[in-house]
Amino acid sequence: MYEDLTQTFEDERGYLTSLDLTTLPFPPKRLFVIFGKAGKTRGKHAHKKCKQYLICLDGLVRCKSKDLVLGFEHERIMGGGDCVYLMNKIWVELECIEDSHLLCLCSELYDKSDYIYEKKL
Repeated sequence: MYEDLTQTFEDERGYLTSLDLTTLPFPPKRLFVIFGKAGKTRGKHAHKKCKQYLICLDGLVRCKSKDLVLGFEHERIMGGGDCVYLMNKIWVELECIEDSHLLCLCSELYDKSDYIYEKKL
């Protein structure tokens, strides 16, 4: 669930994080950016079909997830350049520790009926 497919390069100018889209476990059909505010929580849902790959562009985010089928729970702090792969039927809560930006690549186009809201961590 937390496979990192990115490569990060660092020198005196800063960091560069690269993602070869052909390595994704799905062909991306949609992308969006989350502008999270410190102290606020995003997500609080799962998807029936959609898979997502989240890349933290900057800030700090606590990513809590639960597999709704197997029941496994996981928590991880994501900083700039860190990534997470969320399969379908994975409940996720993204707690922004700092103002943060996350890039999300999706396996499906937006479909309101794909969202699962009734399960919680």
